[in-house]
Amino acid sequence: MQAATLRRRTAKLGKSQAKLAASSDPSIPPPPRRSSSHLMSARLRLISTAVVILVVFIALKAQGSSSRIQKFSDEEGEWLVGKLDESYAVCSARGGEGIKSIWTVDQEGEETVECLVVKGKEVLDTGSLAHVRSRYGDLDTLGPPSSPSAQIPLSAAKAGIKIHFLPANSAITPGLHDSHGHILEYGHWKSSVNLVGASSSQDVVDRLKTFILKQGCSHDKRWVEGMGWDQNVWEVKEFPTAADLSAEPTLAGLPIALTRVDGHALWVSKAILELMSPLPTSIPGGEIVRDPITGLPTGIFVDNAMNLVEAARPSRTEAETLGFLKKTMREGLRRGLVGVHDAGVPPEDIEFFQKVAASSSLPLRIYLMLACPDRSLFCGAKQSQIPWEKYDGRLVLRSVKLVADGALGSWGAAMIEPYSDRSDGWKGIMLAPEERFPPLIADWVEAGWQVNVHAIGDRANNAVLDGFAASPDAVRPRLEHAQILTPDDLQRVVDLGVIASYQPTHATSDMSYAETKIGSDRIKTAYAWQTVLQKGGRIALGSDFPIESADPLKGFYAAVSRLDESGGSPHGKGGWYPDERLTRAQTLKGMTLDAAYASFSENITGSLVPGKRADYVVWDRDINLVAPDQILQAKVLLTVIDGQPVFGSLW
Repeated sequence: MQAATLRRRTAKLGKSQAKLAASSDPSIPPPPRRSSSHLMSARLRLISTAVVILVVFIALKAQGSSSRIQKFSDEEGEWLVGKLDESYAVCSARGGEGIKSIWTVDQEGEETVECLVVKGKEVLDTGSLAHVRSRYGDLDTLGPPSSPSAQIPLSAAKAGIKIHFLPANSAITPGLHDSHGHILEYGHWKSSVNLVGASSSQDVVDRLKTFILKQGCSHDKRWVEGMGWDQNVWEVKEFPTAADLSAEPTLAGLPIALTRVDGHALWVSKAILELMSPLPTSIPGGEIVRDPITGLPTGIFVDNAMNLVEAARPSRTEAETLGFLKKTMREGLRRGLVGVHDAGVPPEDIEFFQKVAASSSLPLRIYLMLACPDRSLFCGAKQSQIPWEKYDGRLVLRSVKLVADGALGSWGAAMIEPYSDRSDGWKGIMLAPEERFPPLIADWVEAGWQVNVHAIGDRANNAVLDGFAASPDAVRPRLEHAQILTPDDLQRVVDLGVIASYQPTHATSDMSYAETKIGSDRIKTAYAWQTVLQKGGRIALGSDFPIESADPLKGFYAAVSRLDESGGSPHGKGGWYPDERLTRAQTLKGMTLDAAYASFSENITGSLVPGKRADYVVWDRDINLVAPDQILQAKVLLTVIDGQPVFGSLW
């Protein structure tokens, strides 16, 4: 995705405290007098009540902070978050020892254990319930440990640690990491008109009209924005025009900017075209779509031409930027995400993220990819990296995001041969000349940056791999998307040690038209996830939200099934090119340990082994074992980062 350039915005984060005040009303009359027998009965009831309260207080005190539950809310609704003890254990559901429903994700991704022991922010131990009780005790039943342990604080070791048992049928996995998302853009999209699934340009117009009438928008300076339209699913598979918008009286005269579903094209109204006038004749690495007869711009801007629209866009406020962040953070936590690789962040937004991180207000881990104002130039000398230690892993910057081409759906992916569904010889768009990538990548590698490059078409992937081949010292280079490659380049991905950063739902979103666009030969080495693994390569999995859903289970389901959410595909119930499906172990690993490797944090997070951070998710069912059609029904009961809940309710 070519993310919209967001203007510099900072946020001063403050904390407000609520004060509780008690008051009494002297006008309330005293209770009536009672007889002595009544008084004796009342005293006995008071004593009994006091005893019960004392017993409850002692029990709660013994459990420590694990019983303290706080309720939080925002405009999205309410959720519960509690605090756990400094040291505790989580074990599989009661019902007999030997049940193993905690997936630790070892190198094969298949190891399960019965119990997980946490101390502070880290995993201390794993093993059976008997092992945990013997070594660390059991506060509720057996008391102190039967074998000495110097690793648990003395106060806890004397009484035994609190053991929490999972609800029946539930399971734990390491917390999920989205290897490719756009945090502020997602929050922006959540605040705009949802155009996903629109069946025609008229459907888009109708949705905008409904939104405007509901919101009370008027002819002012505010832009009406939306995202998700896709002409490939319309009966007439052609780009829409500004005239389509102005034909509706409710929309006429309004500044409207609508982002295509892939983020690589903008559809704007006449009001915005007027703001942008005069337009250049052409844009390197982009396209201003023009009427073939009049030569006038139609209102569609593709790839680099989108920058012309961005230059006219009003600056966003600090409050809007912070609101975008909060929306995305909450959505991620409730979906089981503990980390996001933000794929393309301009310097002004890096400054914003640092201010938020400095106030300890980042609830999950963010791995940033720097986006230069001009991505074809090196800007690393002006931006300092952010090491893991500075914000305790909540904000890290050591990578750059470059962009080689556009997207397949908007005919922007750069292909070696022309598109199969066009008769004009069109081959897509290289956003920078091929010869630019070797020296540009070399500059970043020499300066100590990880290089991550958006590449979708086979021509773009070939050019980027040439750049990586010319810089053999590149550390964990990444191809973002890596959708369409030649057979030779698939092998080069493995030979060069390049991480293929895939978004599984891209395949299931594209499968209805992808083969039409590139033909039956090229499609055989497209979206080739399993092929890369079988050749010995590395992958990392993500979503590319807001292009796709931020729900990682949709990616999990797409990866293991190659089916749409209704259970279908162009190749039937077996999945679209099913040989490229991933196993569940491969998929979970791609969203945890492999994603951590792609961000240089595999020794800190990504699996539940002693010494790593206790980042995990409690699911209401085991996504590794349930029927495929049940994966999308799974719910997050609890998301935990650094050993403490950040979303959900304590069991």
